[in-house]
Amino acid sequence: MQATRERVLDALVDGPVTGPDLAERLGVSRAAVWKHVEALREAGFDVESGDDGYRLAAVP
Repeated sequence: MQATRERVLDALVDGPVTGPDLAERLGVSRAAVWKHVEALREAGFDVESGDDGYRLAAVP
């Protein structure tokens, strides 16, 4: 798994986090965060998005 994607996953394990917060923490754009979240979903991770940001609901 790509290093940035692993960092996104690690952040999601801690609880809900917004796209802008993830982007700032990881030093990437919000578009990059979205792409990594989509890649995680395609890999089978259940990443939910809501008013409080992204959260990891289930792991494959």
